[in-house]
Amino acid sequence: MYIEPSKKQKSGLPIYISLIAMLAILIGQPWQNSMLISIGTWTIIFSVTLSFLVSLSWKIKAKHLFLLLFLLCISLFSMLASGAISYSSIVAALCFIELPMGLFYTDDRVKTKVCKAVYLAFYALSFYHIYLRFTNLAFLYRTEENSVLIEGLTLGYPNPNQTGMFLMVTFFILASGICFFRSKLIKLLFLLNSLFIAYLILETSSRVCIILLIAFVLSFVFQKRIKIKPWLIKVSFIFPIVFLAFIMFFESIYEGWSILGDSFETGRFGLYSEAFNAVGAKNYLFGNFAAISFQNTHNAYLSIFGTVGIVGLVGFVTFLYFKFRDISFLVKMNHQKIAYIGLLLLLVHSSVEAAFFTSGSVYAVLVISLSCLSVAGSSGGQ
Repeated sequence: MYIEPSKKQKSGLPIYISLIAMLAILIGQPWQNSMLISIGTWTIIFSVTLSFLVSLSWKIKAKHLFLLLFLLCISLFSMLASGAISYSSIVAALCFIELPMGLFYTDDRVKTKVCKAVYLAFYALSFYHIYLRFTNLAFLYRTEENSVLIEGLTLGYPNPNQTGMFLMVTFFILASGICFFRSKLIKLLFLLNSLFIAYLILETSSRVCIILLIAFVLSFVFQKRIKIKPWLIKVSFIFPIVFLAFIMFFESIYEGWSILGDSFETGRFGLYSEAFNAVGAKNYLFGNFAAISFQNTHNAYLSIFGTVGIVGLVGFVTFLYFKFRDISFLVKMNHQKIAYIGLLLLLVHSSVEAAFFTSGSVYAVLVISLSCLSVAGSSGGQ
């Protein structure tokens, strides 16, 4: 069931604003520019809300709107039930809801010029990351006491894993751009930058990002043979919960395993156990907002479950599944397929990091950007 659309063309303004705000945050964060970060964060809240309002005048499914309202209500209920009414809790709830709101923008085809704006923003961002590689911030790791140099690339961001996440999405979008533009020169420019970004991902030593990078490159090489099938989407959604269960219940099996020279488990059993204990068994149904508050438990599903319970997790996964499934119906061309594969890999990545699907802000814009490219109407460019 659809809510009837108006005759208006869908404005690209919310996406343009979101991209500028994202750049402000990612440019300001390495230099600890609190003004850029703060302005960018609040601007994204505004732009995502604006994109949702724009979508209301377009073509949206009633069940998607119902699920969004359900997520808002369950977040508020969990907040009240755990006595977590505070400024920080409200901000956490707003950030969580940013991604579902922003995804309404991709209920239908996105204009080609919006698609080009996404490519341009991430092409510019790739240059900034390349520039940071040659500064004294490249391997700087900041602690509360001091700053030290480490082996993993940080580019001035909080840690190598987070840096890998930013670089990974940038690489996905540049790869999609290679398929999107017709000009051989632009294709070459995107290819060169994507190769350098891939090298930077390797320098982060973020094992999950490196593994997903390899999976994505293989998908890119064999893109003509890959079909977006329903089972592929379902596997991507199931993977985080399977990974969580495997870590919690099969420690004796993976104990001693290593991946890329480091322990397979890296303390996640303790982190997951601590999160479950913090929630408390009596709060499993509706969560413990006061205890978790969408913090990074190193598994997106666990962060959502801990904050809004089984009820909220089921609501969120149902909403996201419907959205991703509906987006897949619009995937026809190679640049769309490449971007959509990137989206599915972010779901796989959520097995070990929660930010893409719980933290909103710049992470929400990264996911929304890939979503826009997945439903872009046509290929083109100069």
